[in-house]
Amino acid sequence: MNNNIPGGYSFPYWGPFIFRTKVSRTELTWISRFIDKKHQNKSAKDKLMIGATGKEFNVSWEWLKSSVDLMKDLQPYFNLYREAHFTYYNRRIDNVDCISSWINFMKAGEVNPQHTHNDCTLSCVLYLKVPKQLKKENADHNSKSAGPGCISFHYSEPREHSITQYSLFPEERDLLIFPSNVRHEVLPFKSKGQRISIGANFK
Repeated sequence: MNNNIPGGYSFPYWGPFIFRTKVSRTELTWISRFIDKKHQNKSAKDKLMIGATGKEFNVSWEWLKSSVDLMKDLQPYFNLYREAHFTYYNRRIDNVDCISSWINFMKAGEVNPQHTHNDCTLSCVLYLKVPKQLKKENADHNSKSAGPGCISFHYSEPREHSITQYSLFPEERDLLIFPSNVRHEVLPFKSKGQRISIGANFK
């Protein structure tokens, strides 16, 4: 754990390095306010997420930085990711720059099937809002399978005595950083409300 980063960090013991930490409440508030302004912008063009019915707004990283210096705020988290990656994998990761970013607005019935991100090294997702109804729906899920609203990462093929899938239910302020070539998916949920997250690719 690194006490300079709110909440420290955690990761699963398996293949790719899936890094989970929490941003500060101050950072979340600033980013959320900025996203609200972007969402209200009538000129913003939306497009479908991969295989989904949810809305995804592409944003210019420079435009995003003009209001909130997000990269400056998130840099300590990426530094910690690189430090932790070297500690546990003995491999260094070079500095990376953001090449694309987007905002996801996900509601009941929507899904993002297994996919990877191309032409980049690392990807991240920051969860800004998780509806209370969705939290309850996931908590009530009684099964060994990943619950509603979970993000699942897949590595290799299912086989005996091996861990090839890692799933988690994201909370507000959660920041996930992971290799872009790791297959991942977002599972649907039935609850009312809208989950909001921002994603980005780095190279």
